[in-house]
Amino acid sequence: MNKSKLNRRDFLRIWALSTAGAALASCQSTTPTPEEGEPVAPAEKIPLTFWNMPFVTQEVSPQYVAEWERDVVAALPNIVVDKFYGPGKYADQRDKFLLQATTGVPDVIEGLLEDTAIYVEKGLIAPLDDRFSAWADSAQFVESTLTPLRIDGKLWGIPYNTNARA
Repeated sequence: MNKSKLNRRDFLRIWALSTAGAALASCQSTTPTPEEGEPVAPAEKIPLTFWNMPFVTQEVSPQYVAEWERDVVAALPNIVVDKFYGPGKYADQRDKFLLQATTGVPDVIEGLLEDTAIYVEKGLIAPLDDRFSAWADSAQFVESTLTPLRIDGKLWGIPYNTNARA
């Protein structure tokens, strides 16, 4: 990765890994560490369902998805990512999420800015303020990209792509 300029591909990879890591931070075991000399049980793999429309529609290449999957294994070895990345287009993803979100599937959703308010209203997503503030790279975000994701003063999503529609 070129350190002077972050391209979209690298940013998507970093965002996806960071988002998955942040979402899973609450899943980490709070079991106390064993006393010296006690056997340590192998860590259980934590399943993660990540719906990502560009992965399904091939807005990003299958090679990119494979590279992302390898990066997840390396960066988050206690996580097992489901290879089903959602039902497809954004409208299908949103509709199915609205129907089944109380089941806990998916754990993380990549979606559209305009869907955030309905997810908040239905109580289907959690604010990210504490995790975002604790993230060392949070200062790299331009405030104007975060503002639309704030509802009632809370941050409900992390932008990974900014564009203009005309």
